[in-house]
Amino acid sequence: MVTQGMWNTDSPLLQLPHVTSKTVQKLHEANVKTIADVMELEDDQRIELLGLSAAKMDQVATFCNAYPNLDVKYDSKEVKAGSKCAVTVTLTRDEDEDAQGVPKVVSARFPQVKAEGWWLVLGDPTKNEMLSIKRVFMKDDTMQIPLDFTAPKAGRYSYKIYLMSDSYIGCDQEFTLDMNVTEGSAMDVDESGSEEDSS
Repeated sequence: MVTQGMWNTDSPLLQLPHVTSKTVQKLHEANVKTIADVMELEDDQRIELLGLSAAKMDQVATFCNAYPNLDVKYDSKEVKAGSKCAVTVTLTRDEDEDAQGVPKVVSARFPQVKAEGWWLVLGDPTKNEMLSIKRVFMKDDTMQIPLDFTAPKAGRYSYKIYLMSDSYIGCDQEFTLDMNVTEGSAMDVDESGSEEDSS
């Protein structure tokens, strides 16, 4: 919200350079409600709806090219109660041959250079409980991030994985992770391979 100079209740289309509330209304009437919808328009239709000069359309194109689209995959394995475990989340960002290092944020309202960052969270919404959180900067096109936590008592659980942008509105993602936790043994093996009493 701070980076884009908007409220979270505002249309994500207002992130586009030179787009006003009046333009957003026109876009909504054409069933264009997200940045992805704008990108899917034919060039002529996009120019007609936005009603901007060629120079301003170039700025819109720069924003759309920078707007992130991350593919998210994660593992879901059976774990033992009380054990230290991790859900590994694989993030894949659309390849950009010209990009080097962490992508820079495009914002018409933010006065400084800012690296694009993400928050990756594992939580239990039924208990309003956060199990794990990681700050992520996409240095590579694909990254694997372990969300470490201690497994609860035996049972079936439905957790949520949240991927939240610190730079753009409208590109957050949410996934359901169903996990089966079995009874832990009296002796658990730690990561170093030595046995320790879990009682």
